[in-house]
Amino acid sequence: MESNVGPPKKKSVIILFLISVITWGIYPGFWYLRRIKEFRALNTTRRVGKGLVIVYIILTFFLYAVIGLYAGFDIKTISPSETILFILALFPLFVIFILLLLWIAISFRARKIINEALENKGTETKISGFYTLIFNLFYLQYEINRINEDKEDKKRRGPLIWLIIIVLVIVAAAIIISVDPSYVAKIKTLF
Repeated sequence: MESNVGPPKKKSVIILFLISVITWGIYPGFWYLRRIKEFRALNTTRRVGKGLVIVYIILTFFLYAVIGLYAGFDIKTISPSETILFILALFPLFVIFILLLLWIAISFRARKIINEALENKGTETKISGFYTLIFNLFYLQYEINRINEDKEDKKRRGPLIWLIIIVLVIVAAAIIISVDPSYVAKIKTLF
């Protein structure tokens, strides 16, 4: 017996981000999994495949299991003649690459669904591909919140502000590291 599911609901983007950080990136897969029925309720021709999301979640857990197995493994000790060991050492990077591709594919499918729903609603507003690529589900939830508040036609400020903040933090970190390279070593001692 399926409960009555409506379109995607308004949720706090900040709490979504915090939960994602606390769960070390595992929660985003569950966010998409929970939104599949809500996206279907929008009555669009496009769909987010449940299988794709489940593969993403399984690969995320698999990555952490592989990283756990590799803990303490030093790639510098492998000689070029030990090709198999070198390939195995790079395996987690391959899994991360596949996860990144899946994350982007799922988010852009969700974006297409939301754009089609906006088109069906009669608005010319479209969800940004650039911000979807940069902020993924956080941006999608931001747009879902705007749609729920009937603000989809108003100017977006949130994603641009966060993009500027991120760029400033990266630039500040680069300046600090270039002025005092030992700062990186100081940070490593904290962990």
